[in-house]
Amino acid sequence: MKKSLQTAITIRRFNRFYLPYFHLLTQKYLNSEYSVAEARILYEIYENKEISARDMVRKLYVDKSYLSRILKKFESKALIKREVSQDDSRMTVISLTKNGEALAEDLIMQSNRQIEKDIMEISESDLDKLTYHLEKIIEILDGERNEHC
Repeated sequence: MKKSLQTAITIRRFNRFYLPYFHLLTQKYLNSEYSVAEARILYEIYENKEISARDMVRKLYVDKSYLSRILKKFESKALIKREVSQDDSRMTVISLTKNGEALAEDLIMQSNRQIEKDIMEISESDLDKLTYHLEKIIEILDGERNEHC
């Protein structure tokens, strides 16, 4: 079996394991009214302070139409605002309102607490190993992605 196929199978096995382990297969994220995708988009706006829809599509590999529907929902709930970019008047940037920022911070805090609860019984030594390996996974995959962009 090719190494890349073996790795693909292992990645899929890991995904099947961690999604239910961290309660990510539920319809709504952390018992909120938002889906995992919506929460992730909210987080992306929060982290970037200002971001264009085009950059979110590229960064999250999300369909433009799907993103547009989510952004309209956020706008109708006064979670985001759209403004003409100061750097490029042809571009619109999206940022969070005070309500959107408060919601993002609440979801981040709840998520951190949930994961902390889920891993509480793991020894400090194993937590160090887990952190190291997760950081390595990000480094490897992010490096690969950046090479192809």
